[in-house]
Formats: sequence, structure tokens, C-alpha cells
Amino acid sequence: MKIYLDDIRFPPGSGWSVIRTVDDFVLTWGRNREDITYISFDHDLGNGDDTGYDALRLVLRGIENGVKVHPDLRLVVHSMNFEEARKMREDISKLMGGAGR
Repeated sequence: MKIYLDDIRFPPGSGWSVIRTVDDFVLTWGRNREDITYISFDHDLGNGDDTGYDALRLVLRGIENGVKVHPDLRLVVHSMNFEEARKMREDISKLMGGAGR
């Protein structure tokens, strides 16, 4: 399963599950985390106080705490918010080494 978290844009190509809000992301992550192979994060979701960074931190905390995830999970950032995207990529790199697994 591939997830594209973005409030406006659509993913390149087919085969993605488009998620528009952090609340929907949390539900999808909770139900499917062992089947998710790829997550692409936007930062500015424009629909409240939650951001894609909040969703990313949820995933990273889970991995740090030993939550079982797909062995090929890859995390990337496609946000146009340069500064926040840089922070998100740094957090991914710190935990997972590089742009993801």
C-alpha cells in the first residue's frame, strides 16, 4: 500500500491511496501499518492545526518504539514548504538513514 498525504495535490501515477487529513492518516496508519510500503508527506495540509510533520512524527515514534511496520517501508517528503520539508527529511534520515528504507 502506498500513501500520498496531501490536502490538494494528487500523486504521480496510479496505485496510491490519497489521504487528505492527519486524522484520516492516523486511522489508515493504525489499520494498515504492516502493509504500507511507501508514504509521501506534504507538510502544509491547510485543514486545521495538524500538519504532515505531525503524521511523520507519529510514524517515526512508532518505529522508534518497535511498532511492526512493513520491512520495505520508505518515507519521503514532497512538500513545497522548503524549511519544513528540510526538517522532515532530517528526521527521516536520523532514524532510518537516508531518505527511507
